[in-house]
Amino acid sequence: MSCNVDLVKTLTNTADKNVFDPHIKVAAITWSPASAEYKGRLTGVTSQTVPFKYAINDTNALERDFTCYPEKIAVITTGANVSTQFKEFIPFSKGRVSLVTGELYTRDLSYGNEQNSYHDVKSAALNLSSQFDNKGVVTIKGISYPLDFEKEYK
Repeated sequence: MSCNVDLVKTLTNTADKNVFDPHIKVAAITWSPASAEYKGRLTGVTSQTVPFKYAINDTNALERDFTCYPEKIAVITTGANVSTQFKEFIPFSKGRVSLVTGELYTRDLSYGNEQNSYHDVKSAALNLSSQFDNKGVVTIKGISYPLDFEKEYK
């Protein structure tokens, strides 16, 4: 697999002094109360040389809220000493992207709390807060399906 990435990550709550204090000469970002958005595109080919395009919706960027409880991922390293390390994964809380692979129909992926896709949004919009649960919706040819981003689909 190979890909070209054009991605911009923006810290969205820089006004919060708990996240970033510009009055400190060497100010570091405190990530635990931070939130960030991602905009951009990825293009490339899969391991079976199928071309793909992954484009983040400019008006509904991917968002990651670092205040949500991170999932601990255990990694075991081997070598002279065997050790267990824990890495943290923070899921996207909302945003939309389009994914095209080869000649298949475009997949519209909604991250986060996207239950609006199952309702008539014009007459009965749901305004629900994000759940930080790695769940979303994929829409193909106007039909929406629930999606679990932690599950491997074959």
